[in-house]
Amino acid sequence: MKKTRILIFTILFIIIFSTFATANILSQLKKIENVKTEKQVIASTSLQNQVPLGQGFTNNNYFDITIQDDDISSLFVGAINFQGTEYDTSEELQLCSAYSEPYIATSLMSDDDYHRDVFFEMNKDVLKLAYKFDEFIDLTTATISDPLIIDFLGYNLKIFDVQDNQFSNLGGVEYLLNAGDSVEVLGKTVTLENVGSNSAQISVDGVSQSISVGSTITIEGIDVYMLYVISRTELEESSAAFIAGENIIQTYRDGDAFIGEDLNDPNWVWDIRNLAQNGTSMYADCNDANDNLILRIENDMALNDDTDDSPGTGQCLDLPNNFLSICLDSLTIPEDEYKDFIMEFNTDADLSDAGCSNMDIDSSVPAIHLTTTQTDGLDLEPFIESEGIILNVSLSTQASEMWLVLDDKACNNVGLDNDLWLNVFYKTTESLRKAKFFGAINLANQQALDSFNQDLISDQSLFKFNYINTVEDNIKLGVSSASSTDINFLLQVRSDIPEELYGSYESLRMNFGLDAEKHFFALGDLRATEEREEFAWIPGGKWFETFIGTK
Repeated sequence: MKKTRILIFTILFIIIFSTFATANILSQLKKIENVKTEKQVIASTSLQNQVPLGQGFTNNNYFDITIQDDDISSLFVGAINFQGTEYDTSEELQLCSAYSEPYIATSLMSDDDYHRDVFFEMNKDVLKLAYKFDEFIDLTTATISDPLIIDFLGYNLKIFDVQDNQFSNLGGVEYLLNAGDSVEVLGKTVTLENVGSNSAQISVDGVSQSISVGSTITIEGIDVYMLYVISRTELEESSAAFIAGENIIQTYRDGDAFIGEDLNDPNWVWDIRNLAQNGTSMYADCNDANDNLILRIENDMALNDDTDDSPGTGQCLDLPNNFLSICLDSLTIPEDEYKDFIMEFNTDADLSDAGCSNMDIDSSVPAIHLTTTQTDGLDLEPFIESEGIILNVSLSTQASEMWLVLDDKACNNVGLDNDLWLNVFYKTTESLRKAKFFGAINLANQQALDSFNQDLISDQSLFKFNYINTVEDNIKLGVSSASSTDINFLLQVRSDIPEELYGSYESLRMNFGLDAEKHFFALGDLRATEEREEFAWIPGGKWFETFIGTK
């Protein structure tokens, strides 16, 4: 038996249309002992939901576009003190995408190299973590000696010199030393040698300089900013507080790499807009019209194929400092419950034992052969007999195999030259050695064709798929159009919960070409050649019809 061009819907029923990816947004509240060294997790919470494959995180409100502390308790909400006044502030995760990204992608809708795996994909500027000012505030009054101090993504920021699209930050580590004491900073010994009324003497690896309160100097590659001094008569009772480190004053502009990111190829960048306005960012979200006092980060990497390290099942996308992780925990249906459905074109199917004496059916007839790894997984309902529809089996039948044969005659019935009879044959587990005639549809008869057109929400079908919860009208095969040159089959999938699928259903359309004698000739127009439009997914990736014949 010769086979050409095989469609194997390996995970079609279970993965594409029935399975959910369990997505998890995990946030970790971290106590920062030292930004550059030790971190200790003291609390963590997560938000979890199931997202159908092919849909976005925010479709049908699987996840809200904005996520706050009432969703993930470790997102900050509370008051900060700025120049003697208390202001309410909060952190917010924002999923800003016209396509509800991130969305759960498969090889059907995206990269062929995904194979049987699933991943989530998104473009740039989709995920944002915002620090919001929930009361009116004027950040332009912040100075290096009296900065705005906030904790953001595990970093303690001392913000000053605020402009609309940039600000400066006083970084490094704060130290309080008594005169004569030393501390190691980036492998160098920093010593407080002397303390005056408004200055102190600091040495780095023996190189000493004086520094006034509110000033910054660099000694042997170590930046030092003097916060304050306490001068006593006895030197050993004197002390000073200073910040030390490398490049401790940084200016961050809109689009710059976030702290700790690769400067030339960052995954996360600053999103800074209208920061110098006197107002509130309480209403700032994904709508540009609400932009005010925007202080947040956003993803600068696009995840579109298997070369982008897109998170797959059991993997996560981490925000800086692992402050928050977005994960695909698992699929709702395990691998061992997948069932294959194969629809293949055979040039020489053997239906000689079907008993159709009026048809030229022997051991070499062109046919579409349908099989499944699910025992008796093809459920055949008796056809409703009418003009152009022939009923041969009057009881519901569960088949293990089926064949579709096109001819100008129906089995044991007289046909006309312009007829286009689709003859349906089947085998059951009780009759594995013999194919039987189930019924036939004259596709040249518009009324009969419409009865099997799933686009018209027809009651009849060539078969329905029967497997665990996939029953009744969940998945069924019909015919959407027919001509003397080609036939379009439509495999339609309907969910018991309409919002799980776009428009409540999705379909696969398979185009088979005919020869001059109106027999099946090939999948598409040519044998052994992939053609883009021979196979289509409807509505397809991100809700558009998608041709997948060359996948």
